[in-house]
Amino acid sequence: MKKILITISCLILSITAFCQSPEEQAALELAKQGKYPEAIAAFEKIITADGKNVNAINVLSQLYLRSNKAQQGYDVATRGLGIAPDNIDLNITKAKAAMALSRDDEALTIMDAAITKHDDVFILYVIKGNVLDDQNKIQLAIGAYSKSIQLKPDFPFAYLSRAEDFASISRYENALTDYNKFIEMIPDNDEGYNMRGSTNHKLGKNAEAMADYSKAIELNKDQKYALVNRGILYAETGAADKAMADYNQAKTIDANFDDAYYELAKLYQKQRNYPPAQQNIEKAISINNRIASYYTVYAKILLGTDKNAEGLAAAEKVIAMDKVNADGYLLKATAYSNMERYDDAIAAINDGLKLFPDNYMYYSLRSAVYKFKGNIAMSDADNQKAKELGTKN
Repeated sequence: MKKILITISCLILSITAFCQSPEEQAALELAKQGKYPEAIAAFEKIITADGKNVNAINVLSQLYLRSNKAQQGYDVATRGLGIAPDNIDLNITKAKAAMALSRDDEALTIMDAAITKHDDVFILYVIKGNVLDDQNKIQLAIGAYSKSIQLKPDFPFAYLSRAEDFASISRYENALTDYNKFIEMIPDNDEGYNMRGSTNHKLGKNAEAMADYSKAIELNKDQKYALVNRGILYAETGAADKAMADYNQAKTIDANFDDAYYELAKLYQKQRNYPPAQQNIEKAISINNRIASYYTVYAKILLGTDKNAEGLAAAEKVIAMDKVNADGYLLKATAYSNMERYDDAIAAINDGLKLFPDNYMYYSLRSAVYKFKGNIAMSDADNQKAKELGTKN
């Protein structure tokens, strides 16, 4: 959504020179001040008086979209295109509205048709990249952003979008180059520093990552993502108190920021401080119950407090959400073992081994389960296998 807002903002401002009447100028000023309901009412009045005022229709369609009224934005853009079918801004707004209405294929068709007529207009490739990102067609999106950069090398947000895509497919050096370019162009953008920090972290450049996260927070004290990211880095380097302070600050900024609760829960769980760990992970899940890793931490906390039946349920939730989650099978087997349901534990481990045959932790746990069952030969064999695989990791 952030990319959409950046583009729309530019489009609204770009038509200032075309607004000739005092009524249009006043309506546009309301839009620039963020007074969208008033601006929408003003532009609707203008269009009622002059139904072919394409510039007013253009701005109105964008204002609808910025006000989360995607269908109205789509309809008004369609009306405008009936008058001026080659209008680039209206094509973009209609495509953005189609995206917001979960009609990505239509949005891509609109952009491709516009590019056929205007293949030298860089912004069309940026929007096409946005649509392709929405479809998770990352390589194609990178190609679209690259074309836009070729046409207009000084448009910073194409570098930002391409960097995000490079990072998402683990091409971190390419991402870093693009983030550097973006920050060179816009040195006071907190998001740029936060995302570059994440890439530096992935590359093992912890000092650079810490500097980037801190710069993002310096530029924007409400940068909750940078606070959590810096907290993660603090936690990894043994500065648990600093990590906790950053996570709590992120929660203060946004009481419904599930990542902050999740990271706090992980930190408390690692310290075996289970009451606050459980409180925080339950809060994270209450905000967002669609992330398997949240249930992974929940299962660990429950098993750590001997709540094995509840831990089993959480582990099964992990597997239901992500059938190739290695932790899910390990936690499920642990819960069964704690409940002395050893055959069920072995079955869970065997299910995991079908997917992860070289996971030494499975063999280590199965060795312990076999030992509990009194099968020393099988236990010793699994223990040896665990040692062999463990030396390779």
